[in-house]
Amino acid sequence: MLKQNLAYILTVIVLLFFFIVFNKKSTSKSFLTFVLYMLPFLDFRVIPEAWSGLNILDLTTLYSFFFLFKEFFSVGTIKSNNFYFFLFLLFAIITLFGSLSSEFPKNSLIHFVKIFPIFIYARFLLVECLYDKSFHKEVIKILKNVYIISLIFLLIQVIVGLSFTFYPTLNGNTYDINTGLTRYPGYFFESQVHGQYLAMGSFLFFLTNDSMNKKEILIHYFILAAALFAIIAAGSRGALGGYCFGMIVSFFLAGKRYRIGLLALIVLSVSYYVVFSPRYGVFNRAEGLNDDLAFRQSLWKGAFEISKNNPLLGIGNNNYLEYVKIHAKDQYLEVEGGELIYFNQPENGYLKILVEFGYFGFGIFVLFIVAPLVNGVSLFMKNIYDYKVTFLIGSVLSWIIGFNSDYSFADTRILFMVTTLLVLILSYPRSDEISYEEPYYNKLL
Repeated sequence: MLKQNLAYILTVIVLLFFFIVFNKKSTSKSFLTFVLYMLPFLDFRVIPEAWSGLNILDLTTLYSFFFLFKEFFSVGTIKSNNFYFFLFLLFAIITLFGSLSSEFPKNSLIHFVKIFPIFIYARFLLVECLYDKSFHKEVIKILKNVYIISLIFLLIQVIVGLSFTFYPTLNGNTYDINTGLTRYPGYFFESQVHGQYLAMGSFLFFLTNDSMNKKEILIHYFILAAALFAIIAAGSRGALGGYCFGMIVSFFLAGKRYRIGLLALIVLSVSYYVVFSPRYGVFNRAEGLNDDLAFRQSLWKGAFEISKNNPLLGIGNNNYLEYVKIHAKDQYLEVEGGELIYFNQPENGYLKILVEFGYFGFGIFVLFIVAPLVNGVSLFMKNIYDYKVTFLIGSVLSWIIGFNSDYSFADTRILFMVTTLLVLILSYPRSDEISYEEPYYNKLL
């Protein structure tokens, strides 16, 4: 009984805690600090999905916006960042028109409000980081602490089993009854999303600073090693591929100082493969790779056909499931008992956005992701940003790869994490404003 209601109980506790904290000190910093620490609970629903599905992040953000309305609009930022505010307005207009012109306008309009909270959060975070350089470090510190908690949660889950979770039931991909393979979701609902979070968060532990002693720096690199095993425990090929891609790009950009780090990554990966063999974890799924890919490609092809029939504004926000029930009835899975479950996304985040928001909305989405990355790389090449920014860039790149195989934005915590990382890149302190230590292993050379 307790497990059935655990998410509801935690939701009430978190919201009560938020109101107490925010009412004591109604500032954007108190709001931001709260949601960063409460990351594990941000996706818990406050309002049922049929009535918009607002969650803890949505409600706390809208509540804060109401009381900080003047602060939200009166505090200026660097003019170049107004570009992103303009993109948001354009995206909101496209989403609204797409909803109104869709086949299911009621369903789409009910969920229209959900596009606002993440942009409000991003605006507050960007302003705070730009005008208080110390808060940029504080955000990274909080994200590290929350990541460590996620590793501890995963460790307990591996020991105790999948019963150790916030949810009464988990996604079916967490356990394969035919092979006995377990893919651990941590405090998430499903394992692929967990893998993406683990991949993104691991990069933060390359960010050390001059206030750390040698022991703390070594702990950072121990966590980096543990993160690789955690990603494999999650059993997500997309997340593992993204992790490796992001690391390689980061090491390449950071220069020769990280050549040992790249070698260590290769050694760890090969060691795991040799010691545990391909029969376990993410490698066990390689036997059915061709069938899995063929199935996904059929979904991708079907989704692309839908986008071709609705090119400009798409089928409307959150309408994928409703649309395929009528117009793409081949996009389903047959589960035990002969029940048909239709897909609410085509196993590809980019196609999900392309189908629902059309070419215009998809183009704006790409700009939101690519523009901060290009800006970060450009300023790094000009020596305006120090090399540590490459690990924030690598973190986002790891998600970009993983997003290709799963629409992870269905979980607000991934959307929150990606948004936070992009803002940290945009507000990254200039080289003369922050000092970072060299990796400890360089000191040993």
